[in-house]
Amino acid sequence: MNNFLKSLQINEEDKHTFIKPWEIFDNLVSNKEYGYLRAAQKEFLQEWYEKRKTKDIIGLLNTGAGKTIIGLLALQSELNEGNGPAIYLCPTKQLVTQVINEAHNININAITFPDTGQFPIKFKEGSCILVTTFDKLFNGFSKFGIDSADYVKIGSMVIDDAHAVIDKAINNTTVKIARDKYGKQYDEILNLFKLDLERQSNRKFRNVKDNVKRNNIVIKVPYWTIVNNKDTLINILQSINDPSVNLPLQFVLEAENDLDVYIDVNEIDIMPKHVPVKMVPSFANARHRLFLSATLSNKEDLITELGVSAESVLKPIIINEDSDSGEKLIIAPQRINSKLTDDIMREIIYKNTCNGDLGANTVVLVPSYKKANIWEKLGAILLKNDDINYIQERLEEQNNKVWVIVNRYDGIDLKDNLCNCLVLDGMPMQTTLRNRSISQRYEKSNKVNSMASQKIEQGMGRAVRSKTDNAIIFLLGDKLQEIVSKKDLSDFSLVTRAQLKFADKIIKNGRKDDPETVLTTLISASINKEPNWEKIYHSNISQYYKELINSDDENDKIRLFEKVRGAWDYKIDRNYEEAVHELLSSKSSNSEYKGFLYEEAASYIYPVNRERAIRLQNKAYKYNSYLFRTQQSQYNLRKDRMIEARKILDFAKERGFEDLSGLRLWIINIQNDLVYSQNKEEFKFRKAVYKLGILLGYNSSQPEAESTDGPDNLWRSKAGDIVIECKNQAFTSSISRHYIEQIDHSGNWYREKYCSENFDELLFQKTAILDNNAHASDKVYVVDEEGLEKLKKALDSLAEFIGNASIDDLSTQNLEDILTQYHLTQTQFIQFFTRKPKHNAKRNS
Repeated sequence: MNNFLKSLQINEEDKHTFIKPWEIFDNLVSNKEYGYLRAAQKEFLQEWYEKRKTKDIIGLLNTGAGKTIIGLLALQSELNEGNGPAIYLCPTKQLVTQVINEAHNININAITFPDTGQFPIKFKEGSCILVTTFDKLFNGFSKFGIDSADYVKIGSMVIDDAHAVIDKAINNTTVKIARDKYGKQYDEILNLFKLDLERQSNRKFRNVKDNVKRNNIVIKVPYWTIVNNKDTLINILQSINDPSVNLPLQFVLEAENDLDVYIDVNEIDIMPKHVPVKMVPSFANARHRLFLSATLSNKEDLITELGVSAESVLKPIIINEDSDSGEKLIIAPQRINSKLTDDIMREIIYKNTCNGDLGANTVVLVPSYKKANIWEKLGAILLKNDDINYIQERLEEQNNKVWVIVNRYDGIDLKDNLCNCLVLDGMPMQTTLRNRSISQRYEKSNKVNSMASQKIEQGMGRAVRSKTDNAIIFLLGDKLQEIVSKKDLSDFSLVTRAQLKFADKIIKNGRKDDPETVLTTLISASINKEPNWEKIYHSNISQYYKELINSDDENDKIRLFEKVRGAWDYKIDRNYEEAVHELLSSKSSNSEYKGFLYEEAASYIYPVNRERAIRLQNKAYKYNSYLFRTQQSQYNLRKDRMIEARKILDFAKERGFEDLSGLRLWIINIQNDLVYSQNKEEFKFRKAVYKLGILLGYNSSQPEAESTDGPDNLWRSKAGDIVIECKNQAFTSSISRHYIEQIDHSGNWYREKYCSENFDELLFQKTAILDNNAHASDKVYVVDEEGLEKLKKALDSLAEFIGNASIDDLSTQNLEDILTQYHLTQTQFIQFFTRKPKHNAKRNS
């Protein structure tokens, strides 16, 4: 009987007669849990089938929408049509196992590399899907072949979690010189670039050279320095003889005139300016590539790094199925009420978790162990083990606990009751030197916003893994809440944007009520899945989703990224003029991005026309003074003095805030960075002083950061100018003669540049007591520890007033009144928050 039944089953030849993915599925022998394709899966596959002749297709699917089955069926369709071999690429080994198990569940033949490491014969002959990691294919020693005509040809490819593999491609083509492992080579490279790095910023270079770890500094080496010293650099890299590590030198050797070098106190990273995808021909030349992801915040890198066409990015397959996304209630507490501070929220969340009101478990994702310690003191459990299976096993062991995970925003599956409440406490850190450098050089550009949005969305996606799953998500930390307060949320997926819009609606309705009552109501409704709540949630999300999907238009931005990639292709083919023309014909309203385009063009033309490169670089520097400066680069004089009581509403619009709560969080961010501590990075303190100047209506700038000369900060106004030096890390009991000489030097710089005596000199330092041999002029004032506390309290009062105000109720006049009330006008600032430096009477006696 068993043999008779087996003879009735579909044989392998029959399986390969079907081409349409849904027909393949219907004719597979599968278990009853997979009896039919969901509507969204079938709709996706039907659209994919119509487009399948296109080289690149991007598919955006909500978490839990069944993208693994979609990817497997698409590949089986390709195999059945004769377009093999077929490969399914995952970001992690754990996902490889999951994909193979899923394939077996629906009776699709899928296999990974055997222990021998050899290619499975069935994969090469096109009768089986190979499932492996992206790293296995895309690395300097790939078995698939590197920069060679003798490579493994791929017919069809699925790249799962496409948003995650971009950083992997960059990482796998980067040579990393760790200071503690390759100290000799690290020092040689640092000394090789010493002179130019000192010209860019002597302070940054000194901190890196002296191994000052408390500063989160990354230095990007000027491209001309790299080109001028490339032979020596290559020799240093080739001197590394370490059989235990495979450094991807071939990518660096191929791009010797087009390298980026980043340096911090721990490591030097050397990489091609853009990922050399053509050197991995199995990836670059695949006939068809299907990129699957829940989010696509890093569209720029998808085009400029992986070479995906702009058309594919502009026209992804997006199924209008918001009901497949599960319930995700996102709460930024300080947007509801300024009294819901981070400390208060941590206590509320911990108390509600232990009482069971927040469901089974709360998981907290934090960027650092310092932030984790805050939760541990409350009683939370820190999960230090990095193994995903271990984390999930621990969560299954106990209920009503708060678990903390450090700097892990992807790859963890917290479905069902493993996590009913998720907390993102603090802005996710950029871990690579490249991304940290971008954050420091392009504060307001699309690059920074997309990197931050990607990490945030990855984190928020951990707790809702299917359409039946639900979780409440709290965003803590002012900078994190500020990002979701902006009008432009285009770097988030459509579903997340709809969820954030719904959260805004709740915020506006709940602001006049008691904040803790609002929170308790929301927690109960979401966690307990109250009937009315589910109807309210889904009707609102559906409405916002439809509005967004019909209005989403990023054509100009995507075309700009396409030109950047096209210029790189021209450059590697040595068509330098075409490369420069492609970049400079691009249009961008963002001055920082214009600066990037000019700097990119300058770096491309430098090897063949150095004079033109310098002219282009000087233009780049005018657009963005945090870019490379040449010897001809000049500090841009601030000719206009701002009028008092800047229109804060107009400023809020410039920053792109949705409402005044976003501006309030921006002010609190300033306040939080104004700290006298050796652990607070100097550049963050100086940047906070720069932002404070803008807020108070000054024409604010950072001359030293822009030109390596002049003061840390300069505020210009009708009331008079202020030359500022910041010494937030100085913890001596008095002001040294050296610091007084430094502020006097900055005053002389001001006289030379502005030909004026209408200025004061301001020192931010913990003490106003002078050393015996230090003598300050009448122009010098100090914001000491007491003055800084008064200033922060005034900012706190301003932030609270703005946060509780309505846009309709605010006017320029009442903002001027409130600035006056808190002594924040330009005529009051020196008088109220500073004191004259003086000698200690006891020391003089």
